[in-house]
Amino acid sequence: SRFCVCVSIKAVLPSSLCFCFCLLGRTRRMPYTLAKEYPDQNPWKPYKMPPKTDTDEGEGVFVLKLTKEVFATYEEYIARYEMYKEEIWCCKISGRSNMTFEEALESEAHCRELIKKVHPVFYPVIINLVLEKKMVRLDSLVDDICAYFKTRMVVGETAEIAQRSSSVPVLVVKEIAPAKEGDKYTYLIRPLKGEIANLDSLTPAPPSNRSSS
Repeated sequence: SRFCVCVSIKAVLPSSLCFCFCLLGRTRRMPYTLAKEYPDQNPWKPYKMPPKTDTDEGEGVFVLKLTKEVFATYEEYIARYEMYKEEIWCCKISGRSNMTFEEALESEAHCRELIKKVHPVFYPVIINLVLEKKMVRLDSLVDDICAYFKTRMVVGETAEIAQRSSSVPVLVVKEIAPAKEGDKYTYLIRPLKGEIANLDSLTPAPPSNRSSS
């Protein structure tokens, strides 16, 4: 819904360009750290235990439950465990920092759930607005994007048009620019079922019950 679009943007846009790439599925969504003592953890890389030798047969291993990493020695295991407990990790999607590794994982999972609420039909618009306005303040950027969706529709999204005592679901098929400055955009729509009497385009502000599911 429109509300979900705005809420999701407000939640994950602190790392706006990263958010765009997450929408496109082009970024590895895993925590990272900029701590100087762990230069190989940006982004996070799982530990790879060296191959066992004949002399290692029969010896036990140590498994880190959080990441399923396997260690040959307790010293390697505990060093990794303590690294994950340090508040040095960042959420790859939102940009939040000063978290433990587990907190960063939880933050990314939460952001992924929010992103799922933004239907793909809105992705190009969000990305274009972010790239066009990337030099402005973050709060202004979020407000501008939310304001856009309050007054404009997107080709491919669906809405419901009230007609007498019922409503008719429609698909937005084309946006028509206003003839003169100050006029509103109009939209060619197609009923998904039923008919809409005496209505060829949608001219008012977008209704609150719009969706693209």
